[in-house]
Amino acid sequence: MESGQEIPALTDTAAEFLSLIGLKELEHCLFAETLAVVGTGDPPRDKAEGQWWMAAQWAPYKREGEPVRNCILVQARFRGWQDGVPRCSTLKAFVTPQLETLEQEEQECLEFRPYPTEKSTHMVSHQHGMTVTKTLQEGEAEPQCQSFSYSQAELRGLLLEGASLLLLRVLARRHTVPPGLIFPAIDTEGHLCTSSYSALGIQRQAVGSAETEVFVMERAMHTSTGISTVWQSSFLPNGRLVQMMQVGSPTLMLLQDESILSKSGLAAPAAPRPHLLRCRILCPPAAHGYPLCLHWVCQPSPQLPT
Repeated sequence: MESGQEIPALTDTAAEFLSLIGLKELEHCLFAETLAVVGTGDPPRDKAEGQWWMAAQWAPYKREGEPVRNCILVQARFRGWQDGVPRCSTLKAFVTPQLETLEQEEQECLEFRPYPTEKSTHMVSHQHGMTVTKTLQEGEAEPQCQSFSYSQAELRGLLLEGASLLLLRVLARRHTVPPGLIFPAIDTEGHLCTSSYSALGIQRQAVGSAETEVFVMERAMHTSTGISTVWQSSFLPNGRLVQMMQVGSPTLMLLQDESILSKSGLAAPAAPRPHLLRCRILCPPAAHGYPLCLHWVCQPSPQLPT
């Protein structure tokens, strides 16, 4: 099915930004990280309800009849709960150094009993544009499939989910988001939409029992129906996530491993070790005729070596 939709425009700011991303900059964004999935209620947030994982690395990409291309493989996994139902999802995307998506597949499973619901969205680019295929499998029923095709003209500057996760790392390391950073995107229904990025500034957030400064960004996906989905993410200067949440969601992804701070050179200074106290009891001589009293005199002992 051809789209026939209004084509979202790539802003000049976004086009220029993509052209200035270098290989060396991307190299610093290729790593794996893990966050805990926790409830958004009042602390404590030390009880994980699931896990979110993401990794980016160089990988070969091969299609039949085409030469092998060296691309960035972006992968993500989520395991948690949705309205009391176990939910898991995966993402796998092959992205060029220009953040163009060659192929991407997203899968989601809601483990309803006795029959789970599975959804998948497969997107693949080709010489004519891109084809999006959505599949829905509910229990033992026949799978339902739907496809959308887009032309090359509609896809200029298209930024899909895998490329977006990589872009956020680039922005976090730059510690700035240029105004008007808006890209064409494809929503969860397979329709063209726009995705915007903005900076919310510097904040202090907890990581375990420590605290550190983070750079906070907001990403919003705006659909043709006027509905927007908004994510807010907090990053360390090296591009590692501290917190990510979808606005309105009952859960968020949170970094709980304090060792990441020390590995990033961001460990908060430890509180000074208190000096041990030594005490002695002074007893007045009985000859003074005073009642016997015990006086505690505490003196700091020499500081122990660290």
